[in-house]
Amino acid sequence: MQDRADRTFFWLSEWNHRLECWISLKYPIKRDVRAKLAKLYFELAVLPGMDARLVEIAANMTMSLIEHKKRIDIQDLQLPWRPIYQLLEKELCKPPDGLWPPEWRRASG
Repeated sequence: MQDRADRTFFWLSEWNHRLECWISLKYPIKRDVRAKLAKLYFELAVLPGMDARLVEIAANMTMSLIEHKKRIDIQDLQLPWRPIYQLLEKELCKPPDGLWPPEWRRASG
């Protein structure tokens, strides 16, 4: 399983590096293409079970594509809020083990 994660990380980081080079060279990427790429990277960033390194790469590129000089308009891209909310709720709202009595803990589900 680790070999597959390493190959996925290598593939995504290589492709991401090429895209970063195009962006840094001011390659003109159309707004609709940037919107589609931003959506793809967003979906990768919120994919359950994704390696933290891949989440960071995907989240950074999503922001980079959205925050371009020619901003993507709301008509070009609408991202769902629920996946981010669920990730934040899972990470920020879980009590440390042993802090609360078992009867106070929420049922995980």
